[in-house]
Amino acid sequence: VDHPSRAESALKEQGFTVSQTSVIGVGIEDRPGGLAEALNILREAGMDVEYMYAFVSHAEKTAYVILRVADNDAAEKVLRDHGIPILSGEDVY
Repeated sequence: VDHPSRAESALKEQGFTVSQTSVIGVGIEDRPGGLAEALNILREAGMDVEYMYAFVSHAEKTAYVILRVADNDAAEKVLRDHGIPILSGEDVY
């Protein structure tokens, strides 16, 4: 959703159990092996991905992937150091 706090409040008002989780958005080259490269970077740094999901991006030849890891700051740094773009909220919304 484009307004997470508002969505959380609206769902809680309707009796749903809701929580927000910090995640990382990355731009992956949309080609065979593009995602594997990013995941291998994290694996080699000793970082596990708890879960992930992808969605259609507005950028041509780029897939957007959302990752949940234990340490977002460390994962962002290692990915950036290897040329993997980190998405901002504006990129995603």
